[in-house]
Parts: sequence; structure tokens; C-alpha cells
Amino acid sequence: MKKAFLTTILIAGVTFAVWGQTDRNASRPGVRLPASNTVQRIEKDTISKKRIREGTAFKNKRCLFRVSGNRVVLFSEDESERYFCLENLNLERIIKVVQENPAQQIWSVDGFYTEYREENFVSIQRAVIASRQTAEITAGSTTK
Repeated sequence: MKKAFLTTILIAGVTFAVWGQTDRNASRPGVRLPASNTVQRIEKDTISKKRIREGTAFKNKRCLFRVSGNRVVLFSEDESERYFCLENLNLERIIKVVQENPAQQIWSVDGFYTEYREENFVSIQRAVIASRQTAEITAGSTTK
């Protein structure tokens, strides 16, 4: 009985010692614990992010496209909104234009929102470079 009690005290002491050191260990390389302010910022971003219903369409939304790793991100013109794009042929054409012309261009985009794991994504149906309306370079179709 005395041995079991000492074992319990030892385990509790080690547990509290580990909990007490997590903040100091968070800044050490190799330890992957986020700082408390990072967790609060992530929670705030999640709470403040407006979710849009599945299938909601948008037309002539002025946007920017940026390649982030192996994904493409659509930003609103004022960069207050950001959504990952679903891969399709239209997005492939947009990427080609963006890579050929690295200057940031404003696009006029038609598409719809979708949801997955409480996050919105966009599917692009049509995209036209808004800064060159006369040339009408399109990523979904060619118009005259």
C-alpha cells in the first residue's frame, strides 16, 4: 500500500513538472508545441471567419491568385478574404497564365463555394483578367 502511494505521488509529480515546462520547451527547436498566443490567434481566426453555404455562386468577383506550395489560393481584391481553389481545368489554365506573367493581376472570376471540414473552398467556372478586358484573356473560355 505504501509503495502504491509513493508511485502515485511520483507519477503526479512528474506530470506536474512536465506541464510546468511546456511554455519553456515551446521555444526550443524540436518541440512542436504552439505558444499560447498562437493558439488564441488560430481560435480567433476560426471564429471570425465567415462560412459560406455549399453551392453559393459568385459572379464577377475581383480576385488575385497566388500559388502556395502545391495549392492555389484565391484572394479578394482587398485581400480580406482567402479561399483555396479546387483543382480543375480552369484553374490549370489560370496557373499557366500566372506563371507566364508573374506581375500580380486582378481577375474577374465566376464560380461557387463549397465546404469541407468547416472550411470554404472555391471552384472556378470562368476567369478573365480584369486589367486587360479589351484583350479578354480568359482561363475558361474565349469570348469576342
